[in-house]
Amino acid sequence: NKCFGPGIFDMKGGNYLSIEAIRQLARASFTTPLPITVLFTPDEEVGTPSTRDIIEAEAARNKYVLVPEPGRPNNGVVTGRYAIARFNLEATGKPSHAGAPLSSGRSAIREMARQIIAIDGMTTEDCTFSVGVVHGGQWVNCVATTCTGEALSMAKRQADLDRGVERMLALSGTANDVTFKVT
Repeated sequence: NKCFGPGIFDMKGGNYLSIEAIRQLARASFTTPLPITVLFTPDEEVGTPSTRDIIEAEAARNKYVLVPEPGRPNNGVVTGRYAIARFNLEATGKPSHAGAPLSSGRSAIREMARQIIAIDGMTTEDCTFSVGVVHGGQWVNCVATTCTGEALSMAKRQADLDRGVERMLALSGTANDVTFKVT
């Protein structure tokens, strides 16, 4: 009688709604004019890397597609997907020991932190930005020469996302012996 765990609201909730809708149709002996295909994918929250081909094939075979999302506040219904863009971030600094010659190094982690704050600050009502993954450094006693990250941007309209992509790509550059690259 209880559901719990990752994806409980938008993924597992939608799965439950699908099963229950089909169960109610069967109980009512309702015959649909078109066949119903239900496709469950376990990787929706991470961009469907292993099921994208299956999803696209099933979508092409069917006249209508419904992605069952649970209800929203004020009886709202999800009627579309956000336009999204994923970015790889890379900062490259200048090495040095973390002790005596510290000032001769340029920390890639420090640059990434600075850029994360800038990226978060680019969020508007029309287009959001989020850095969700960061990896940097190799040794605690050395100034980090590399730091990588992954960012996501989402918008309701493609034109807003396109402007967001331009803004993200414009962050690439070199200053003070540190290079920051967005791809």
